[in-house]
Amino acid sequence: MSVKLIILCEQIMWLAVVLEIGRTVNIVLVRALQTSGDVVFPTVLAIIFCWSVAVSGSYLFGVSLKLGIIGVWIVMSIDELCRAFIFLIRFKKGNWEKRDLVLD
Repeated sequence: MSVKLIILCEQIMWLAVVLEIGRTVNIVLVRALQTSGDVVFPTVLAIIFCWSVAVSGSYLFGVSLKLGIIGVWIVMSIDELCRAFIFLIRFKKGNWEKRDLVLD
């Protein structure tokens, strides 16, 4: 195997570690918010971030800045970490605790 390919794989593996931290937080907090009845916010935020950050950022980093696949993985990590931070703030505010999901 080419040395360049091994270096590329190593870089992607380290970026995957960062990406999975954000993704794990997102999965847990989105499901917690959805279970409490807060469904619209996570869905809308995911759609907005997918188009504004992931798609446009991937083009910017991958094509315009000529970072290729590394640029795409950087943007995916940024997307996941930003959403995780926003969901963490929303969860910590505690507005989900005021929702009444049980009908009497």
